[in-house]
Amino acid sequence: MASNPLTELIPAQYRKYVYVVAAAALFVYGLFQAADGDIRTFVISLVSALVSGLAASNTSGAVDHASPVEDPEGDVEEWA
Repeated sequence: MASNPLTELIPAQYRKYVYVVAAAALFVYGLFQAADGDIRTFVISLVSALVSGLAASNTSGAVDHASPVEDPEGDVEEWA
């Protein structure tokens, strides 16, 4: 599979925050454009913000969720 320079340059745990900041900035920019009456730019900014939010939610490895740890006997002892 071909490599993606973005995924190699920025690790997933940081890339997720980049996407979130981009989505927030685009949403705020869109609100300013809507206040000025530029609906076309508002819609484009809103769609771009939603796509950035989708990218953030699909970033794998960004959050390390707690998972049960099993001991050798197969019992769940604690949460990691």
